[in-house]
Amino acid sequence: MKRKSIPFLFTAFLLSQSVRAESMYSLKEVIDLAAKSSPELKEKRSGKEAAEAAVKIARASYLPQVDFQVTDSAGFPGSSGMTGVGGIMGSPFRSGYAYGFALKQRLWDFGRTAGEESAAISGSAAESADLQLSTYQIKVRAMRAFFDCSLQRSQVDAWKLIRQEAETVAGEVSSLVGTGQRSVVEKYLVQAQVEEARTNELGFSERVRGSLRRLSILTGETNERICPLLPKTLPLESSPLDSKSESNVFIGRADAERKIAHAKLSQAKAGHLPYLVGVASLGAFENTRLVPEKNYSVGIGVVIPLFDGLRTTADVQRAEALEAKSEHARDTVLQQTALLESDWSASVDSSRVRFQHLTEEQSKARMAVSIARKRYFAHQGTLVDLRESLRNLGRTFTLLNEASADYWISNVTRTLFKTDRESSP
Repeated sequence: MKRKSIPFLFTAFLLSQSVRAESMYSLKEVIDLAAKSSPELKEKRSGKEAAEAAVKIARASYLPQVDFQVTDSAGFPGSSGMTGVGGIMGSPFRSGYAYGFALKQRLWDFGRTAGEESAAISGSAAESADLQLSTYQIKVRAMRAFFDCSLQRSQVDAWKLIRQEAETVAGEVSSLVGTGQRSVVEKYLVQAQVEEARTNELGFSERVRGSLRRLSILTGETNERICPLLPKTLPLESSPLDSKSESNVFIGRADAERKIAHAKLSQAKAGHLPYLVGVASLGAFENTRLVPEKNYSVGIGVVIPLFDGLRTTADVQRAEALEAKSEHARDTVLQQTALLESDWSASVDSSRVRFQHLTEEQSKARMAVSIARKRYFAHQGTLVDLRESLRNLGRTFTLLNEASADYWISNVTRTLFKTDRESSP
């Protein structure tokens, strides 16, 4: 099974980082660390190994069972059959000890063994699909934590900038108040503006600490380099994705379950059919009556099921119902997949539009702060204009960062969702 790599988004994300973020962890490094350190994935890999061993167990039924058997008894020889020793070693024509080789082989069972093997193979495929699904979920979890941390850190930087601007204004206002050019009320209003910015800055700083703790739990890394700032720009185009819904982790799991159900149905139907068994043994006895002390036996038999209390019929009915259920489950997954892809596309498109317009709005907000500041200190404007322009700039910073995070989360989630699965019959 091959996986489709997602270099486009990772490359776009890396290129859009600032120069000072070169030493930071990339998105790919973070989600790879999460996948590597996840105990859940280790559990799934062990389950996959167990399923692969189950295939070997099923295939063992194609081979004969060969035993070396030794027995000894007193009294009537035929009464020792409950020991499990068979073939000529369990013959009533011997007395004393006996030893030799016994072979048993189911020669033809009309699909029983084949059905068991097919179910085991499908079970192994289901474990692989389950591992792939869990890997996707772990990576999405790490990716969301990564962008949440990046968002909070970007908000800290934004409100730090607003605070510094407000502090600069507060210092200048204090000077004007000292000379009597401005009222003391304006001094306290500007100081309140500084505290408002500081409150937001510190609040987002605490969120960064929480996000870092979450990332540390997911990746095993405690370094702050796992939390870079959000990119300042978005890619020119969304990641090119295969629009077919037949190739994703949820469909892969549903397909595997459907194959298991089909194999179990074939296995259940074979229960109505006869099976052919061959046995052979070669051994020696301490004492015998009527036969040589060294001998062999070969036999072949046919077992025809006649009546088992309708158990096999009920098994077939249950298997048919489970197969129908697996078909409906796959249709359900297809519908859910289409809805998810629609939601992700809408989120990507809307967040891109929001980002573009907020970028323009932020440019105007910066200009408004600059003009309001010049007018205020030139005694041409009011403090209300300056305070509102600072608040508006902070608002655009916050919304722009949120739009950027929404875009990356939706786009990367959608990209991780796609896998390059080999088509199966």
